[in-house]
Amino acid sequence: MQKWRRWRNANHPRHSQQGRRGAPRPVSQDRQCPIQTPVFVASRLKLADLVPAAVDAFYADEIGVGHALLLAKLPADQQQQALSACFKEVYNGASKPGRILLPVRNLQFWIDSNILLVLKDAPFNKRDAQLVPAAGSCADCPKRTGHNKLLFGDDFARQGDRCTDPNCYQPKSRFTSRRPSRRKPSWSTSARPRAGRRRAAL
Repeated sequence: MQKWRRWRNANHPRHSQQGRRGAPRPVSQDRQCPIQTPVFVASRLKLADLVPAAVDAFYADEIGVGHALLLAKLPADQQQQALSACFKEVYNGASKPGRILLPVRNLQFWIDSNILLVLKDAPFNKRDAQLVPAAGSCADCPKRTGHNKLLFGDDFARQGDRCTDPNCYQPKSRFTSRRPSRRKPSWSTSARPRAGRRRAAL
């Protein structure tokens, strides 16, 4: 059992991707190994961006590779909350509730519902870098899905460009709602003084 654990840890997906970040290892031409597409390589490299809590859960086999890949795509401050969404607490009469791992599709649905925000529906100008200077422009932001189509290619094709950081999106929306409008007031026809009444008063 211990021998199997040592082999598993040595061949863990995250270990191999940390090695790739340093320098690519040469592959023998006579080996029969599957072709690794750019999408596959980019998604595996993102495993190095997992927060420590997600790394511990991944090494302990509490979450699978599919869960880890979805978590790694998110900003660090969103991963902890998404990690909790991977599990469901169950009460079976014990003093402490147990938890079961939910399928990957449940985590994807939770991320779509609670984190990802469609940028085309944003109530602010996405190119305005001065709206919230600390955040900058959405067009140049690396946190939007359209910035990295290798990671979010399928999502981008279905949903369009989306923001992965609600903590940045929401302050921009609130600031836009408080900003005074630059439009000139539009006078309705009934509010304008009529020429006939003005002549009668004279």
